[in-house]
This record gives sequence, C-alpha cells and structure tokens, in this order.
Amino acid sequence: MRHKMISIIGASHEELTPDLILFASSLGQKLAKVHFGIICDGKDGISEVVCKSLIDFDHDAPVVALVNGSDIACQNGYCSVVIPTGQAWGSDRLVANGGDVVVVIGGSVTALALLDFLCSHSDKQVLCVAGVSPLIDTYIQEHAGDEHLTVVKTAEEILWYLEVLTEEFSFLPKTNTCGSVSKIHRTPANNALL
Repeated sequence: MRHKMISIIGASHEELTPDLILFASSLGQKLAKVHFGIICDGKDGISEVVCKSLIDFDHDAPVVALVNGSDIACQNGYCSVVIPTGQAWGSDRLVANGGDVVVVIGGSVTALALLDFLCSHSDKQVLCVAGVSPLIDTYIQEHAGDEHLTVVKTAEEILWYLEVLTEEFSFLPKTNTCGSVSKIHRTPANNALL
C-alpha cells in the first residue's frame, strides 16, 4: 500500500521562531501516529523540524527530499530518500506537486510565490497555517474563498483535513479531467457534510 504523503513548504531556518518550532514538532508527532510521509526541499527550515519529529516517533516513515542541483547532499539530516532534481533552482514546485496535499507553515517571499502558484495553477489542496507569517496572512485575507486554499490554525486541524482529503480524493485521477475536485465539504468543527 502506498504511503499518504504531504508536501511541507514554509519558513527557512532564519525565519524559525520558538512558536513555529513547537507547531512543526507537534505536527510531525501527529503525522507519525497516522503514518503519513513527507516530501520536502531537504533544507534546514520548517521541513527539518517536522521531519525530525516524524522520524522520532515513526522510524519507518518515508521522508523524501527533492533537492536542487545534482548533489545528494542535504541540509536536513532526517530525510530517508534524497533525490537531486538536476535543476539549479525551482525544486519547490516539484516538492509541492509530489504530495497528496500541501501544507504551508510560515515563510516569506519564496513560500508566498509557491502558494500563489499552487492556488492559481494547480488542483492541489493547500492547507495554510494562519498567524505565523504576516506575509502569508495577508495572502490568506486577499484570497479568502479560493477553492484550493484552506486556512488552519492547529496541527490537529491539519491532521483532520489530511485524513478527509486523502479519503475523499484518493480515487480521483491526478489530472484535472473532472473539473475542480479539491473543495472540502466538511469542517473539523462539526465533522459532518455541509
């Protein structure tokens, strides 16, 4: 059986705060309990914190890094698989495309550009954590109602949405032959169909 994979995008090492580290650690622990794997950029920012926490609780979880260039060297020492993309830059789009769902946790201009690309040109569902980056929060406010963007505030909400999304949409084709399929029809507050 294939592991459910999430793509982690977000804050760089320099942008990490104690609150972001605590949030990412909590998310990694929760992902370990439901056997999700991670696809990341192999860098030492928010994805490293999530990866470390995941591996601490589930040693068999796949942690895949898609790194720029052709060198398998990776700043994130918690990746079980490192794949060089052969690209000088731009592996973030490959990271985002690789997961069943994309989770954005903080970040600045690079994360914002990727978030905008995903919401404008992709059928991927993007779970975006509010309240951790002013730049990302501004984007969330300006794009309220976007069918591909779901705003979350806790690791528990992310886990709930991940389970709903991967259950509801695992049978759908990867190409957009059915029109938009990423709309979530339930909320964690009532856990029922709307």
